[in-house]
Amino acid sequence: MRLSDVCDIQRGYPARNRLEVSDDADGVPVMTVRNFDGDGAVRAESIERVKLHGSDLDHFFVGAGDVVFRSRGMKNTAFALSADFQQPSVAVFPLVVIKPKSNKIIPEYLSWLINSPKSQSYFDAKAQGVRMRMISKSTLDDLNVVIPDVHIQQKIVEIAELSSRESQLLSELAEMRARVVSASLTDMAETTPSR
Repeated sequence: MRLSDVCDIQRGYPARNRLEVSDDADGVPVMTVRNFDGDGAVRAESIERVKLHGSDLDHFFVGAGDVVFRSRGMKNTAFALSADFQQPSVAVFPLVVIKPKSNKIIPEYLSWLINSPKSQSYFDAKAQGVRMRMISKSTLDDLNVVIPDVHIQQKIVEIAELSSRESQLLSELAEMRARVVSASLTDMAETTPSR
């Protein structure tokens, strides 16, 4: 089935002007591509309040349970907003908001599915633009998805998280090992008497 069969998909708020940070309570929390870190996760603490004009802003708010997709840039990845995402925010285009139509779809699974190598290969083949890579809404709509039962989705998410954590720990271990070896070699060079 297509992604649009199981999710409502809409472009983010079309900000036509530069977003101005607001110092007062009238400002609206706004999520932009700058709020994503290198791993594709949203840094909630970096979300700022800005002055937005428009009567239909409710249409663009995202919160816990939604999935946000970066439709432009070198990485076209998705991120699920978990239950601890406490600050509903207006998603600004080129972010695309993906809302599962059923509670039988886990947002974290949907995010994993969109970020999977198979889906990313599909985006690679369909990407538009030369200087700025772009994934159109229709391309996202047509993404082929498989939605197993909730139990299987949860297992997939758990295993993917464990695998990611393992990769991170192995990387940290390799870095620490390299530092230990470097320190040992430096010590050897400095303490070995010259001939």
